[in-house]
Order: sequence, then C-alpha cells, then structure tokens
Amino acid sequence: MTVNDPTCGAGATLIGAVNHLEDISINFQNHALFIGQDLDYVACMMCYIQLSLLGCAGWIIHGNTLTNENPIDIYYMPMFFLSDIWVYRTAFRAVQRAIAHVSAEIDVVHDDGYAQAPSRTLAEDTVGQLSLF
Repeated sequence: MTVNDPTCGAGATLIGAVNHLEDISINFQNHALFIGQDLDYVACMMCYIQLSLLGCAGWIIHGNTLTNENPIDIYYMPMFFLSDIWVYRTAFRAVQRAIAHVSAEIDVVHDDGYAQAPSRTLAEDTVGQLSLF
C-alpha cells in the first residue's frame, strides 16, 4: 500500500498512519510505502528524519504540490534502499501503469494480429478552442 501526504509538514499524519498500521498488526516496513511532499525545506527535513528513524520506506519531496511543477529535491529514506523489494515493487508498478496506458490507447487489432493506435485529429469548435478527438 502507499500512504501519501501532499502537505506533510513534519510528518504527523504519516506517523499516525504508521501507528495505525502497527495497531492493526500490519508490518509497515514491508507492506507500506510512505510519500510526503511539502514546500518548506525545514518541514521536509523534519518529516524525513522522523520517518527514517521509524524505519519507513519511501521518499519526501521538497516542492509545490499545488502547481505540480518539477520538485526541488527528493529525499529517499534509507529503508527504501535497504530492502531491494521496494525498488523492484516501484519498477513493477511503473511497468504496469505503462502497459495499462498503452492498452487503453489501442483501438483496432487487424486480422494480421498487429494493433493500431486510434487516429486522432484536432478539431476547432465554435469558440476557437482546439479539442482532441
């Protein structure tokens, strides 16, 4: 599972998730990936230190969540790399998303077995906006 906090601050919500997972007897070190993001550098560092000391796997992003611009920095927690399982899981998830995206794009399969992506054209509507259909 992934626990994401787009405005993590010092990490109180993520730490609360860790405590809840412990209460319901789920090993958060093997079954939960923690991701936090904040605009304030000091808050990111506080969250990074606290979650690292708890032994959480994941990363903290220093950047603006609202504008979704390129992150300033990404800080990976040590537990993310201590166990290779998280590196493999995130890579596998990326491959699954890419396959799902490609399969959603495929429209027609010809008799010869080759797939063809849907044809798209740009059309201008009455107010001058371009739409992709």
